Amino acid sequence: MLEKDIEFKFQNFSGPLELLLDLVRSKNVDIMDVDLVDLANQYVAIIEHVKNKNIHIASEYLVMAATLIHIKAKMLLQVDNKEVDVELEEDKAQILALLSEYQQIKNIALMLKEQLEHRNNYFEKNVSDYQEFKRPLVQDKLDGHSSLVKLLEIIKLMFDRTRAQKKIMIKTDEVFVSPDQQNLYVMELLKNNEQLEFDQVFALPSLKHFSITLIAVLEMAKKRILYLEQARQFADIKIYRGTQDEE
Repeated sequence: MLEKDIEFKFQNFSGPLELLLDLVRSKNVDIMDVDLVDLANQYVAIIEHVKNKNIHIASEYLVMAATLIHIKAKMLLQVDNKEVDVELEEDKAQILALLSEYQQIKNIALMLKEQLEHRNNYFEKNVSDYQEFKRPLVQDKLDGHSSLVKLLEIIKLMFDRTRAQKKIMIKTDEVFVSPDQQNLYVMELLKNNEQLEFDQVFALPSLKHFSITLIAVLEMAKKRILYLEQARQFADIKIYRGTQDEE
């Protein structure tokens, strides 16, 4: 790498590790295979060249230069010494590990930048305002939009009040009745009455009648053929004709 190229780029380096990584890349070798003596020579030469040009050098660059000179000196001394210098090996491993970690950080930063640029190519749709389509919540009315919890509360109140008013007698006779028949039964009652009391519809001869009629009424409420209304808790339940005609 030419010194004039480094001088031109020096102010753009974020720190000594980036400069070292740039030097390693210029050699086209893996970080763990780089010759630290050669790398130290090149790094120190660049620092000296930049200093001679009166370009400001951050102290961290000088600290790295001193570290590399120290490692280089130990490596040269070890050539004539067959004993392994544990401290030297640790220093070398630390420098290489720092370079490797820094390279990973740079790669992740580049990937995130590319993802951000890719994301910026998408246009977000503003959140739509559905308030005008939102159906008003009526707590005392039960229809096809009512929650399951509300439905269960109404059913429980039906049974509780019926048990409190009178004892339901269960007949042993087989009773043949269908939800469709009970639909007609309820609609006939509504033809002659603006509203129906709960007891008018559910004053039935057997528990089976009661169950089938309840299924029919709930199904019609779901289809908005009729709706149920209770002014307050424990009050009588009223049944009204709904907004939809029975098919």
